[in-house]
Amino acid sequence: DLSTLREVLVFAPRTGRIALDMGDTTRAIKSLQRAVQLDATNIDAWMFLGKIMTNRNDPVAIQYFDNALRLDSTDLEAREYKGILYKRRGEFEKAFQVYRDIIVRNPDYANAYFDMGLIYLEQDSLQKAFDNFNIAVQVDQLFVKAYFYRGLSAELQGNLGAAKLDYEQANKMSPAWNEPK
Repeated sequence: DLSTLREVLVFAPRTGRIALDMGDTTRAIKSLQRAVQLDATNIDAWMFLGKIMTNRNDPVAIQYFDNALRLDSTDLEAREYKGILYKRRGEFEKAFQVYRDIIVRNPDYANAYFDMGLIYLEQDSLQKAFDNFNIAVQVDQLFVKAYFYRGLSAELQGNLGAAKLDYEQANKMSPAWNEPK
């Protein structure tokens, strides 16, 4: 009926977002799933569901992002989140494949280089990590975390001068930002 359709199209996505903002992910999931059951073209709901499930390290997130990509095949954020989930699950080759696909689609997408750099850093491929953080900085000169991690990569390779410059740059750009624990 019309009132149910209006509820789903208007209120369910809002309710889901409000619940998410309040930290009630269970209610958010229920509301967002209801929204996409009745309106499978609700890309925002698919993205929110995917992000929630990524934070839960739940592989169903891939399906949610794939649904968003079926609606908009150019959505690089959905692709990036797939890569993030693969990285969290230790599926590095799948993550690399996603990030390379993003770069082919948009060579200026700094987050893809940054995310690959993080994987290389985790794998102790320090030069490859440095190279990817370097590209991220070249593409986005305001990418504070990329400066920090490029500095960390340089430090781990024994290039303390370059590391100091990158740490100083990151600190100058965002004095309140703290290095990750």
